[in-house]
Amino acid sequence: MNGTGIEQLVIRIRKRMNSGLPGQPAHLRMIPPHRIPEFNLGNGTGRSAAVLLLLYPCGDGVCCVFIQRPEYDGYHSGQISLPGGKFQKTDRDLTHTALREASEEVGILPEQVKVLGAMTDLFIPPSNFLLTPILGYQLQKPEFVADPREVAEIFETDISSFNTANRKEKDITLHNGKVVRTPFYDIEGRVIWGATAMIMSEFELLTEGLF
Repeated sequence: MNGTGIEQLVIRIRKRMNSGLPGQPAHLRMIPPHRIPEFNLGNGTGRSAAVLLLLYPCGDGVCCVFIQRPEYDGYHSGQISLPGGKFQKTDRDLTHTALREASEEVGILPEQVKVLGAMTDLFIPPSNFLLTPILGYQLQKPEFVADPREVAEIFETDISSFNTANRKEKDITLHNGKVVRTPFYDIEGRVIWGATAMIMSEFELLTEGLF
């Protein structure tokens, strides 16, 4: 898909966003069962953070980029996520947070990103973050550069991969050693679960039938 094609796609996505986001029902499709009782505990009180869901042309399709976190002693060690991070006092708003963090982590140029808007906020109990996904696009594929301190690997995939066929379940070992059965997206053999899967579930429903 070329730049013109992605602009036409974006027009349709924007129209759907203006009509209302899928929201929490989409999140609940991919929530780990042990988190359901905590789903609404945040109530806007978590620490603010933002991630960037960036669309760009790749081959005949549209791709988005993910990062795999390095292994460390923390809740999200080794997980696949969208580029992003916590709000800083110097950030103008959460869109600025998402763009700044994505620039630092994967080398995107914020001035080349056209922002569509925010998707539904998501509370993450283990780290007490209230996460805002920012949806944006570029007319050309970025030249990614990973920050080795924060990114073990950059992972790109066609956004059409987020579909019913790739929604599965498996046992996943949590940070505390507990094993839980949880839904996930199987993307080229990679496991995308937790908050990232919940965000992509909303995107899947938002764009249903467009690809």
